[in-house]
Amino acid sequence: MGKPLIVLAAGGTGGHVMPAAALAADLAARGHAVHLITDRRGAAFSSAFGEKVTISRIASKSPAGGLFAKIRAAAALALGTVQAWLSLRRLRPAVVVGFGGYPSLPPLWAAEALAIPIVLHEQNAVMGRANAHLAQHAARIALSWPVPPGLSEDEAVRCVVTGNPVRGPIAALSVSPYGAPEVDGPLRLLVLGGSLGAGVFARVVPAAVAALPDAARGRLRVVQQCRAEDTNATRAAHLARYVLYERVQPGLHPASLIGRARRVWVLGTALLRHPKPTPGRVGQGGHGRRDHTGQNPRAQGA
Repeated sequence: MGKPLIVLAAGGTGGHVMPAAALAADLAARGHAVHLITDRRGAAFSSAFGEKVTISRIASKSPAGGLFAKIRAAAALALGTVQAWLSLRRLRPAVVVGFGGYPSLPPLWAAEALAIPIVLHEQNAVMGRANAHLAQHAARIALSWPVPPGLSEDEAVRCVVTGNPVRGPIAALSVSPYGAPEVDGPLRLLVLGGSLGAGVFARVVPAAVAALPDAARGRLRVVQQCRAEDTNATRAAHLARYVLYERVQPGLHPASLIGRARRVWVLGTALLRHPKPTPGRVGQGGHGRRDHTGQNPRAQGA
């Protein structure tokens, strides 16, 4: 008899989906069948799961916005719950593991309706809204940090500090040495941002670079991750200030880092052991509603 099927519920941004991909790879290596339930945005990361993981897509939408947006989101989440219920009834998994974010709600609601145990993974130092909503129903709550504030005593006893799942290629980078820049050598700056952070940094990083002294700005070699629609404008903004703008490429071990401090970024840069901005500076790149991006680096001791 084979090992039981495990369903992962993750969607939206890479910050939710990539930890699920890391867990999927580990479970598959242990002989488990793995199925991912995700939304349209999460499906864009399907290649990260490999051929052994089956995937189904459901409707989902964030309720952020006005009344009309909330009504549309409620309808999408209701439809997604029905779709997830049909999938789970067919798959009959042993457990459903949710990774936070609104796209994880429909599969977890459906699992609860079908009496399938659910496990939540919270990557941030402050529990997100979706996970906080479901915490009272979870068999276990896997945490990246010690027990966050706001949990009941009953919820706290079901918490286990597991850390954040990291994909093999990222974990392998931890052995790469960091080479400090030479006194008069180039200063390499790598700017990373996901779907939210990249848009912010496309505006603020070129302006911040422009404020540097001429001597420092002349030594900069900037590699910046951008949304497709921001790439040309960001490149032009850097070049207009005589900063060499490079493509993302291998050989960035000497680079210092700027990023939006979600848990995936904080942990990944901790593994790389590269310098990065401290909390309260540009490294935050905007806040989640519960200040994930402020609390994460503080918890890490950045």
